[in-house]
Amino acid sequence: MASQKKTIVIALAFAAIMMVAGVLAILTSTKSIPSSGKIDPYKVVAYEDSGYTTEVSTWVFDAITPGGYTTKTVYIKNNSTNLKMMLSMDTGSTNTWSATPPNSTYNLATLTWDYDNTALDPQAYRTVILTLTDLDTAISRNGYTFTVTIRIIGTETA
Repeated sequence: MASQKKTIVIALAFAAIMMVAGVLAILTSTKSIPSSGKIDPYKVVAYEDSGYTTEVSTWVFDAITPGGYTTKTVYIKNNSTNLKMMLSMDTGSTNTWSATPPNSTYNLATLTWDYDNTALDPQAYRTVILTLTDLDTAISRNGYTFTVTIRIIGTETA
């Protein structure tokens, strides 16, 4: 008799679980909603001209004398539609500078800019001046040419 009661209790419990599962299956509904979107990558664009029409591909600095300097004006746009950007300039390590005749240009020249460290609003423009300065070394008195990779970086800010 005890085993019959146990069997009945198990059968009722199983039936109750099946009924609850059935009710949940009736109450659950799935709706597929097609969607699409656009990823708006934020980026900074550098232009050669004040009309912001020609993107920079290469800068050629004017020749300078030992100890002298030259400047290059660059026009920067925050191409993001909704993010403010802080700008930074990077010429990398000494490995990105190369000179002819071969020398370490790390101690031959410096590259700076007059960016004032204020955030650049979305779709806003900024004019900055790059300054290349020769450090007047014995090597520069003999003359050299160089190449360097300049990166202007936009970093999201609040």
